Amino acid sequence: SLMTYYGVVLLISGYQADEKSILKQYKAIVDNTCSLSLDCHNYQIRGFDSYPSTGKILRMSGDPEGAMATLQAGLAPDRTSVFLQADALLAFELAWVFLAQRRYVDAAKTFLHMTEINTWSHATYYFIAAGCHWSLGNLDQAQQLLEATPAQIDKRKIGNKDLPTEVFIKKKLAFWKAKHVRRTGSEKSWVESISIKMAIFWNTHGRITSVVAQAHIGELLGISPPVTLPTYFTPASSLATTTITTTTTTTTTTAATMSPDEPAPTDTTITRAPLDTPDELALRALLLGIMHRAVGHPAEARGFLRDAHARHAKIPSTGSTWIGGVALFELAVLELREAQRSDYEDEAEAEAEKDTNSPSRWVKVLKEAGSLLDSAVNLSGSEVDLSSRLESRIAMLRDEIGLKRELLGIGAGR
Repeated sequence: SLMTYYGVVLLISGYQADEKSILKQYKAIVDNTCSLSLDCHNYQIRGFDSYPSTGKILRMSGDPEGAMATLQAGLAPDRTSVFLQADALLAFELAWVFLAQRRYVDAAKTFLHMTEINTWSHATYYFIAAGCHWSLGNLDQAQQLLEATPAQIDKRKIGNKDLPTEVFIKKKLAFWKAKHVRRTGSEKSWVESISIKMAIFWNTHGRITSVVAQAHIGELLGISPPVTLPTYFTPASSLATTTITTTTTTTTTTAATMSPDEPAPTDTTITRAPLDTPDELALRALLLGIMHRAVGHPAEARGFLRDAHARHAKIPSTGSTWIGGVALFELAVLELREAQRSDYEDEAEAEAEKDTNSPSRWVKVLKEAGSLLDSAVNLSGSEVDLSSRLESRIAMLRDEIGLKRELLGIGAGR
């Protein structure tokens, strides 16, 4: 349905050329479909996809609480009919909303429940659930799930090939283990060397509330080494001095058995910042850029996204090579959304259609966004993790740019 399609566009592309009108139309559909008490019709009357579509639109329009209430109503134990495919869609949408709202206990539980009702990548669900437990400080549970993830990948190969997300997951697991060995000399408790959590963020962070974004910003700023770029926000105090320390002793002789002529044993304490690789520093910059955009700080967002792209050159071919292209994509989204915000402000001030959607403003913005997407494509390729996901997002955003040109009467050459 169109409702499902535009829900995907709003979620994946990051920008919709006629977003205000579409959200208004679909908000009317939501209001007509469900009463304020969320006493919605059952699946047989409404169609099995109505609850997930309604939940998606509520989420995209900035009402995560309404989205959760709608999706949970669709899964209520006393519902009059049960359709397993619908339940899987509802649970999937609900899991992502929980994750976006930092409701990590509920998110972990729901993602793991997906392995019981859905045949898609169980490894991905395990991976995300592990990240939720890591965020909660439940490191033992996180490691158990991460250790079980490779077996889930092996169970569900399609044509003897791993899914793109599973290739990404394998690389992340290997990266974290290698980091822990480098820092401690052992793989034991390697989950302790995970310093920055990685959601598949285009399903969560693009539409989060300002309150949630600020919580993420505080955590990200609190991980050492300190961020040097300007920001209005301050680090979360609980994470400001996080370090991992490795102690090495130069001798095994104890003080009680040493002769007076023997030198005293020395401990060399090596304190390293949790983020000590180009990958992690680039990822933090990328996420901070997305978060600052979400809270309405475009200048800071632009600075962090450009920093993430600049760090791309230092990432080895075996590392997170996808970050550079995604940073450029998110920069394009930022420029488009900022131009759209300026139009809305003009509309509020002028209250006249002729003073909105200024073509002169948009000519420059659309050209810049197109150039950023061209550069993002150049950084993508079959050897880059999740490249197909990024290419799909770029294609959708190009469609929206084309539509905006049509709406404004701007030719493709301008």
